[in-house]
Amino acid sequence: MFILNSFTLGCGKAQNESPKYLIVKADTSKIADVVSFTGKLRPELTDEIPISDQKIVTKVFFKTGDNVNSGDVIARVEDNALAAKDEDIGNQVNQKKIAMKEAERKSAAALKDYQTQWSLFKKGVIAKQELTSAKRSLASEQSALRAAKADLKYLESKSKKVDIEMSGLDVKATRSGTLDIIYSPDNAVEINAFRISDMSQFEVRLEVSELDIVKLKQGQIAEIKFEAIPRRKFKGEVVSISGRPVDSKLGMGGLARYEVLVRLTEKADLLRIGMSATIEILLAESTGVILPIAAVQYQGEKPFVMIQKDSDSVESRPIEVGIETNTEIEVIKGLAAGEQVAVPMEI
Repeated sequence: MFILNSFTLGCGKAQNESPKYLIVKADTSKIADVVSFTGKLRPELTDEIPISDQKIVTKVFFKTGDNVNSGDVIARVEDNALAAKDEDIGNQVNQKKIAMKEAERKSAAALKDYQTQWSLFKKGVIAKQELTSAKRSLASEQSALRAAKADLKYLESKSKKVDIEMSGLDVKATRSGTLDIIYSPDNAVEINAFRISDMSQFEVRLEVSELDIVKLKQGQIAEIKFEAIPRRKFKGEVVSISGRPVDSKLGMGGLARYEVLVRLTEKADLLRIGMSATIEILLAESTGVILPIAAVQYQGEKPFVMIQKDSDSVESRPIEVGIETNTEIEVIKGLAAGEQVAVPMEI
């Protein structure tokens, strides 16, 4: 504890000079410490379905802004690599069918020749050696026909598998929500992805500097204002605080910035994705003896106030302080409501 000498108000000043102190009455009221940030509104739950470079969207069944249900076929795509594979296998199947018809023709001819040779052999016109040669030729052609049929069956099986893959190129909604079609920045008709957003729950994404991030914690209450809806305030809650800087980059002044997500805890049909928002996050609040910030002075780290003793003098009194804002400060010990406090006009 420390004591300063009492001294007279306005001592040593001419009568037309301003008083040295402004007297204020310590009052009981509410004080709140808040920090303010800006950010953009976005859906809390969003799925993005990318379209790879090998695929081309051939048909779209919905438009941007439409509501879709989980499992709905949004679009149909064509896979360039798969289409090339399907064409190649189709060509092989056609070639194998031609080869099989030729094998069938040769096999039929070899069978007819064998039957003729058998008839001649029975009549004793030809020797057994000629019949055996015809039999071997028939066996060879029949074996070639069986091989051609097996090859065709294998290729047709591959073709069916590719057809199944081709039929699986439908783009389906992964969740229920509002659809957004994302086009290529270089080609206004080329679709890069489909985005589905759950519009029933919104959040505001903030980037908070390292100086303020230490003040925030999950569960803190937030008040949200939108430039597009200036007369209305929305309630929110801090739901996520990143432990890593955004993109490992430094912000202004070389300070790291961290992502913070604030969820809106009430709904509004007027809200739209991308709206600019101002967030005020409540750090602490209390009801107690409140003074103007200028009323509290410090000797080292010890706070004190000047109490009016009478109409002509003041004396110092040590206090303990609580919540402090840019304009007000809470006194939690050493001062009662109603007491007169001298606020220095000059320090």
